[in-house]
Amino acid sequence: MSSLMAQTDSTEVVDSKPQTAVKKAQPDSVESVKIVVRSGPQIYLDYGKLLLRATEFESKFEAGVAYTFGFRVQPNFQYGMATLEPATAIENGEYKSEGSYWRVGINYIIPFDNTNTFFAGVKYGQSKFEDSGSYLIESEYWPNYTDGFERKNLEADWFELVFGSEKKMTDNILIGGMFGVRFIYERSKEEFIDIYAIPGYGRTTDKSTPYVNLYFKYRF
Repeated sequence: MSSLMAQTDSTEVVDSKPQTAVKKAQPDSVESVKIVVRSGPQIYLDYGKLLLRATEFESKFEAGVAYTFGFRVQPNFQYGMATLEPATAIENGEYKSEGSYWRVGINYIIPFDNTNTFFAGVKYGQSKFEDSGSYLIESEYWPNYTDGFERKNLEADWFELVFGSEKKMTDNILIGGMFGVRFIYERSKEEFIDIYAIPGYGRTTDKSTPYVNLYFKYRF
């Protein structure tokens, strides 16, 4: 009888261990779903501008670097080159603006979860470029007149407000999109025919101009 009671007691002790293990596993599962902002360096390539290189009216290339800190702040830098040939710049003529530009800024990261992230930020941009053009003046009474111009060492700078989001495809690869508005601060001005387009900014007829960037990003 006593040996039977001893066997019953040992069974109760063994059964209680799995129950304790299950209860301890619950806090671990909660810890695994915490949102983590991964810090470290990143590089990115704007594939939206690469798609435009196949068009006849403009050619662009842009890449950048960034560093994300654990407290959700992300300094960033972009460099690009562009050739703009807007058809509406000169009536009965052609216009071309080409050069390089850079932007430096800072974003604040707002993660939705461990896959999707929202960010907002500000940037300062500067462009150095040159433009050229030709035009035709037609007359019923006089011979048609054709002329042109070339201007070098032109400069412009501006500020930007940006909003965007990123989606994690793998641990190291992200795909993102960014919407921004540029506000011109200062630029070169020319008499007779003024500068029409600025690489990295857009048309000078607009004091502010919206834009969209689409990019791939690799984080280390």
